Amino acid sequence: MAYLTIDFTLSKFSYLLYFFSFIYLLVLYAYIAKYQKITWEYPIIILCSFIGMIIILRSTDLFIWFLAIELQSFSFYTLAAYRTNKSYLQTEAGLKYFIFGSIASSYIYLGFLYFTSLREQ
Repeated sequence: MAYLTIDFTLSKFSYLLYFFSFIYLLVLYAYIAKYQKITWEYPIIILCSFIGMIIILRSTDLFIWFLAIELQSFSFYTLAAYRTNKSYLQTEAGLKYFIFGSIASSYIYLGFLYFTSLREQ
């Protein structure tokens, strides 16, 4: 059963994360207003990454923790392939990052399953 609980020591870190994400988004919108080089998808990707970080801080279940890491890593995969100067090298880097990240996350999940099966015996 998946649980999201509030721990007072971790809630301090989540409040810091809320604060810094708010400051980052304010700076980002000021940058967008001044230079207009970033499209509308960029803040949404950053917010998904922040949501993944907050779920990592709040979760007590291992599976929810794994899903939060995957949400955060998908945001980073997208940011690696984010085209700022229409370079195809960025797309290639994002695809390689996605492939290697999916292989690594499958190994992590297999390790979780192994330790869970050891705990149940």
